[in-house]
Amino acid sequence: MAYLTVDDKEVFRDKGYVIKRDVVTPEQMEAARDVIWDHLPVDRNDPSTWVGKEGSQGMDGHAAFHALVYDSPLYSMVEELAGKGRLAPLHPPVTSANLRFPQGGKWEEPRGNHMDGHGLGSGVVNNWTVGITLYLNDVKPQGGGTCVWPGTHKHMADYFKTHSRVSLGKKFYDLPIYEGEPRSTRPLEILDWDEEDYEEISGPAGSAMLWHSHLIHSASMNCSDEIRMAIITRFRWTNWDDLKFEDPDDMWAYWEGM
Repeated sequence: MAYLTVDDKEVFRDKGYVIKRDVVTPEQMEAARDVIWDHLPVDRNDPSTWVGKEGSQGMDGHAAFHALVYDSPLYSMVEELAGKGRLAPLHPPVTSANLRFPQGGKWEEPRGNHMDGHGLGSGVVNNWTVGITLYLNDVKPQGGGTCVWPGTHKHMADYFKTHSRVSLGKKFYDLPIYEGEPRSTRPLEILDWDEEDYEEISGPAGSAMLWHSHLIHSASMNCSDEIRMAIITRFRWTNWDDLKFEDPDDMWAYWEGM
C-alpha cells in the first residue's frame, strides 16, 4: 500500500517538504504527550508555570516516540521517497522531543534560519537525508510552529556542487564580530534569499512534515498559551560513509522513490 501520492512527491521535490495529516492515532499521541509531561519541570495543570521554560532532557528515544514513527505509516512514507531499505537512523536515539514553550510578548519574524548537520565546526560533517517532524498537539499560527523556506533545498544542492561541505564550519561561523559576539552567516545570506519569504507550518495534532535535509528552516516564537509539542527524527543513507561527500548533478539520483 502506498501512502504518498504522485502529487505528494511532486510537492516534496518542489518545496523540499510535504505535509501529511492524521498519520498517527490519538492514543499514540496521548502516550507521547504523557511521557513529555512526566519529564517536564512544570505543573501540567498550571499554565502559568509553562511560560519561558526550556528543556526536553531525559526522554529522547522513548518507546512511545519510537512507536509514532514505526507503528504508523511514517517510516513507510520516507521509504517511499528514498527507497525501501535505503535509510538508517541518523544516530540513536531515533526520535527526540522538540518543544517550544510559551514565551509571551509580541510575535517576531524567525531569525534563526539554518540547515541541520552543517556549520558545526571546521571539518565536521554530519549530513543526512530526510527528516520527520510530527506535531503532538494543535499548533496555531504564531504558536511555535517550524518555519521553512520552500525551495531552498534545491539551491543548497546547487551550492554543494561547487563548495566543500567541510568548509561550511568556517563559512557559516567565522565572520566579523557583531555587537561583541562572533557573527554566524546564515544559509539564506549565502543564497541571497529573502528572509521574509518563509512558510510557518501550523496544523492540528497528528500533522507530519516530511522534509529534505537541505531545506532551510527555523524555530519560531510561541505566542500561544500552549506548549508546542513535537517529535523529530532524521534518517541518512545506509551507505552514508560512501555518499556523505557526494553531490551528484541530479540531486535525486540516489532517491529511488523520486
